[in-house]
Amino acid sequence: MSKQRKRLPNYAAKIKYLHAIGAIPRVGIAKVDVLHDDWCALLAQQGPCNCRPEVKIRHAVDETRRN
Repeated sequence: MSKQRKRLPNYAAKIKYLHAIGAIPRVGIAKVDVLHDDWCALLAQQGPCNCRPEVKIRHAVDETRRN
């Protein structure tokens, strides 16, 4: 039996990418808005996210750069 890799929801993959490129600090606090389409199954509580949501960083504080 082969192991299947669980696919991240669209928004989680985008957040992971933003973290990888440094747009979200590695250490600290970040507030991120995930804006789903009106027809997204997640909003209708009918299943996982099936849209292409916008991910916006509202506020990020890198704790290593404070002081």
